[in-house]
Amino acid sequence: MNGFLEEAIIFRIIGQFKTKFNTLQTNFVSYIFTLLENGSLHKKMNYHKVMTYLTESFSGFPYLIQEVEKSDLFKDKKIP
Repeated sequence: MNGFLEEAIIFRIIGQFKTKFNTLQTNFVSYIFTLLENGSLHKKMNYHKVMTYLTESFSGFPYLIQEVEKSDLFKDKKIP
């Protein structure tokens, strides 16, 4: 979280990001999904609940669904 705060302060002061925006975006998305998996953000969600939530609630958010599918964030990603 400190990295995000540092980036925000630098952007606020000079109007530029220290790192590439795509890297920040990917790190932020990973952070949010980690919070969802742990139940720290909203409620505890596993891979299947997140995919259902994204599909039903936000018309798919194709970018987020792709990020979840290609990441190693969720331990229960594979169907037994």
